[in-house]
Amino acid sequence: MPHRPSTCHTVWGRCIAASLMLACMTACSDPIQGEPDSLVNRLTVGMTPAEVGLIMGTHSFAQTSPRNPAVECRSYVYDVMQDAKFAHVWFRDGKLRKASDHHRTTCNPR
Repeated sequence: MPHRPSTCHTVWGRCIAASLMLACMTACSDPIQGEPDSLVNRLTVGMTPAEVGLIMGTHSFAQTSPRNPAVECRSYVYDVMQDAKFAHVWFRDGKLRKASDHHRTTCNPR
């Protein structure tokens, strides 16, 4: 007769799997994805471009979405001495909506 896991082990395993999925979904859905070396982690949703500029400095590149002129992405270069990377900061109607770092190219709104 094959060994069947006890109900307790099955329920415990499902709880662990559900917790891991929730943690991933929360991390993946966070609009601010950044590390201390890029300063993105100091940004908050709703900031204006001027407020972001006080933290990030002058952006290297900006492009407005051809589909929606209210959407703009600004790229900030950082870590130039080791290996240049870009932080992408997205604005909609002049307010920060999301930001992320460790990109190899400037942002390209579609």
